[in-house]
Amino acid sequence: SHFVPLSADVLRSQLLREFGRDYTVDTTTHYVIVRPIEKGAVWKDIFESTYRDVQRFAAQHRLPMQNAEFPLVAVVLGTQNEFVAYLSRLKKNQIPSQTLGCYDPVSNRVITFALADRENPPQQIDSTESLRNVIRHEAFHQAAANTVLMNRFADVPLWFHEGMALMFENESLSSLSSSRERAISTQRDLKVQARLVLARQPSGWLRQIVLSDDLFSTHPRVAYALSWALVSYLNEKHHRSFVNYLTTMNRLAPFEPLSPQRRLADFTDAFGDRWDVLEVSVRTFVDQL
Repeated sequence: SHFVPLSADVLRSQLLREFGRDYTVDTTTHYVIVRPIEKGAVWKDIFESTYRDVQRFAAQHRLPMQNAEFPLVAVVLGTQNEFVAYLSRLKKNQIPSQTLGCYDPVSNRVITFALADRENPPQQIDSTESLRNVIRHEAFHQAAANTVLMNRFADVPLWFHEGMALMFENESLSSLSSSRERAISTQRDLKVQARLVLARQPSGWLRQIVLSDDLFSTHPRVAYALSWALVSYLNEKHHRSFVNYLTTMNRLAPFEPLSPQRRLADFTDAFGDRWDVLEVSVRTFVDQL
C-alpha cells in the first residue's frame, strides 16, 4: 500500500550484479547509467540534457510536471549483438535490425548500445549523430513517463507520442554549445524527410494517422516523418489546443484501449475537423521552416 523507491546506491549495486564485471554504473542527478567499463562516461550529458529539456518544455507550456520519484535506469550495452539479445529476452519477439535503442515502459529502462557489430560500420557513441539522436528520443519517452508529462500506461496515439519524442531529438534546446552543429543538422534532416513524405501523401493522410497506428507497422519512415511534421505544426501554430490535447491524453485510463472513434473525437475536440485545411497547413508550415 506504500511505495518506497530504491536509492541510487542500492540500484547501482543491483545493476552491477546484474550486468557483471565488464560493466560499471555511473550516477547523475536523475539517472543511474550502466555502461561498458572501457567506454567513457559520455552518456551522462545526453540523458541529463534531455531531462532538462523536458523540464523546460513543461515550464514553457505551463504543464504539470514533477521530478522523477526514483533514479531512472539507462542501459548502454557493449555491442549491437548484446543489445539484440537483451531485447529478445525482454520483449520475447523479433527485433528489427535497424533498431538502435528503445524505452521499455514495463522495466522502465532505456536500452541502447555503444558499438555496432561487424555487419555495420563501427560507431562510437560520441561521434555517431544517429545513435545520439535515438538516445535523446528514447530518453524523452522515459523522462516524460516518469514526470507525469506523458501518461505512461495510457493508449496514447503513436503519432502524438512519437512526434513529441522526435521534437526532442533536436538538441537546439540544450545548453550544450558543442551540440549546436549537430542540432542544426538533425533539424535539417527532419525537415527534408518531412517535405519529401508530405509531397507524396494523398489527401486523407491526416485522418488516417489520427484514426489508427497501422502506418507505423506498414510504413514506419512515413509515419515518423508525418508525426514530426504534425506535432511540430500543432505545437507552434495551435499552442493552446496542443496543451489541451496533451492534457486530455494524460487523463486516459491506464491500459484502456482507445477506439478509433475516441481517437477521432479527442483530435477534433482540440483541433477541429477541417482535415483538408489542416493537411495544407502542415505542408506549408514544413515548407517554410
